Amino acid sequence: MKIEEILGMNEKELIEFGFDNNEKHTDIVNSEMMRRMKISIDNFNKQSSKQTDTLIKLTWWIIGLTIALGVIALFQLIIILRGG
Repeated sequence: MKIEEILGMNEKELIEFGFDNNEKHTDIVNSEMMRRMKISIDNFNKQSSKQTDTLIKLTWWIIGLTIALGVIALFQLIIILRGG
């Protein structure tokens, strides 16, 4: 079997191929599975970083709005205490 055919297999086919061919293609199968795992981890890390950045921005917006609400509440309290 050519390497190109092995690279074109999905994960299930690749695992079955590795078991069916005993030790003959184990190195190729292991290398391909490790390569795919690294790609998956890299993609996960990119998405995780994007999500973290979004949550940090959202947190700063919440902090800003909370401060604004506090300033408005303080302003209203000062108006009420001055009588009006």
